[in-house]
Amino acid sequence: ILSYPHICGFCYTQLTDVEQEQNGVYNYDRTDKFDMKRIAAIFGKPRK
Repeated sequence: ILSYPHICGFCYTQLTDVEQEQNGVYNYDRTDKFDMKRIAAIFGKPRK
C-alpha cells in the first residue's frame, strides 16, 4: 500500500475476530494471531 503514490493512508478497522468474521490480527479471545512486533514494523514503515 505504501508504494502507491496516490494512496495517502489507510485504516485497519477490525483488529479482532468476531463471530461472523475471522480476518482480524487478534483471535476472538484477543490472543495474537501474528508476531505483533512484525505487524508494528510493517504499519510503521515510512513511505518511500
